[in-house]
Amino acid sequence: TRRLEDSDMPVRSFAALALDKLLSKPEVVEIIRPHIKSVLVIFVKLLNECDHERLVNSLTGLFESYKKEIGPYVLDLVVSVKNLILKIYDKSNNENGGTDIEEGEFSILSAYTALKELLKADFDTSLVPQIFTEIEQLFSKAFDDQDLEVVEEILDLVNLCLYRSSKENIMPQLWHFYEFLCYSAAISIPLPQAEHPANNYFTYLAINRENFREFGTAILRCLRNFIYKGKSQLLVLKDEQGHAYLDLLLKSLEECKEYTSDILEDSLKMEVSMVEAVLAFEMKDYPDVIKARNLLTNCLQSTASLSGNTEYTHLSNSIAVHNIGLLSITDFKETISSFAGVGNFIAEWIQKHLLTLTYRTRKASTLGLLNVVRHYKEIQPLVPDLETLLVVLMKELVVLELQRSREEENMDFDIDDLDDDDDDDGENTPTPTSVMKETTLENIEDRLAALDNDFMMETETLLNFDWEYIQETLHSVSETEVAKEVFTGLEQQYPGT
Repeated sequence: TRRLEDSDMPVRSFAALALDKLLSKPEVVEIIRPHIKSVLVIFVKLLNECDHERLVNSLTGLFESYKKEIGPYVLDLVVSVKNLILKIYDKSNNENGGTDIEEGEFSILSAYTALKELLKADFDTSLVPQIFTEIEQLFSKAFDDQDLEVVEEILDLVNLCLYRSSKENIMPQLWHFYEFLCYSAAISIPLPQAEHPANNYFTYLAINRENFREFGTAILRCLRNFIYKGKSQLLVLKDEQGHAYLDLLLKSLEECKEYTSDILEDSLKMEVSMVEAVLAFEMKDYPDVIKARNLLTNCLQSTASLSGNTEYTHLSNSIAVHNIGLLSITDFKETISSFAGVGNFIAEWIQKHLLTLTYRTRKASTLGLLNVVRHYKEIQPLVPDLETLLVVLMKELVVLELQRSREEENMDFDIDDLDDDDDDDGENTPTPTSVMKETTLENIEDRLAALDNDFMMETETLLNFDWEYIQETLHSVSETEVAKEVFTGLEQQYPGT
């Protein structure tokens, strides 16, 4: 640490870079921990003197290693990193071209990554409004340049601010950003014609409005946090043109489904279908809203259409059982009625469930199948083999824990690491029959690994949907507690089950 305070700036720079490398060693992290405040001061000062990309990257590593310790300094650090980004923008704009501009772009992206690490730190969430006000000063630079990577970083930062906001206490400026997101996706809705609209974010949409639709997945992430964090406000607020916020959301989802590009292919439509299911599930305590806006009916229709997708069979099947699971909890009778005439519905649901690709889809489907057991007496003719269903559900309680652990361990999985040849035709995927014969944890573990390996691209789409910094009611539901309650009720109805 003495070298970090050397009077010679190059010495300080090399010391900072060396520290970044050393932070990969747990023993070094512990040695630095008591001195983190001093180290942060030195790093910030150094960055103000030299904004080299590698130094900015080292700041990211520092924030990541000391999430708990940097909490008291988060606001000051956000201000410093924001000022650094503005400085790099100004420097890049004054350059005539060449490698300096390219280095500036890399440094900006590294600085945005550092900001995201700050928002993941353990800090007082009452600071979110002040932090957002600082980040907001970067919007004009990012949106005016229309740099795809930078805009996506901004959307991730907004999403993190939402994630750290208190439920039902979203600040007004974030709701203005909600309008911005909806108008970005639903371009058929005319922008306000006022010279100075009440929502100043609309000025970013005046030119090249369609470009923002390329960020469909990032927009949907933010909208999902708005649904959970601001549910009651979502039902009453309107924009300056009188559009209800819930209607803006529904129009956005509708137009996202219609939007196609070479980049997005069909994946955005499938993500929208999942958001529709999440929305209906979150609104289950408002049946009048569900009925008036056709939330359940529309999602049931889009879910039924997924079975016709032959290009991404495992992806569409996973999304279908995810949606059916959530919708059967939202309105069991209507959901089951919608699919009751489709072959042997429950048996097909179980088959598709056994080949689902990710923790989230398995959990939603498992909760839905537990609801089938809860209502067994009412729909007994649709469940010809209750014993098989119970065996599947008991194994799933183990499978879910295994899959959740694996996905947490591999959160940094990079889609760019995959080769185009990684997709498989599914020949080696275990069949539902073989799955039913699994008797050990190793058997289950092997099957999950086979699914992950054979369908990496489709698995990645689902993992992107279940992004780490999203809060939804589904996350707080314990499948184990629900299973205990359901199995206890079944035992009371059918002693000896």
